Amino acid sequence: MARKKITQNGGPDVETENSSEAVENKKRDNFVRLASGRVSRAIDALSALQKLANPASYDWTPEDIERIISTLHHKVSDVANAFDMAKSTTGEKPLKQLSFTL
Repeated sequence: MARKKITQNGGPDVETENSSEAVENKKRDNFVRLASGRVSRAIDALSALQKLANPASYDWTPEDIERIISTLHHKVSDVANAFDMAKSTTGEKPLKQLSFTL
């Protein structure tokens, strides 16, 4: 369904998407933009954490490492569960690929 909007020059213009498609596209664009940035920051934080493994610079115990790894595994599991629960109510619609740097 097309709807009219007013352009900057004051004349009518016709949108090709209906409002629900535009909302879904906007939601997807927002997700891709935010998820890409957040995953990149998470990877950066994990890389910084990895640097703590240097025994020449840091003193840690196996218990320290187990606690860190266990905490990270639990948090990743929480994220996966949140998406699984949301997917069960909304269905899957992969439209764009996420991109982030390693």
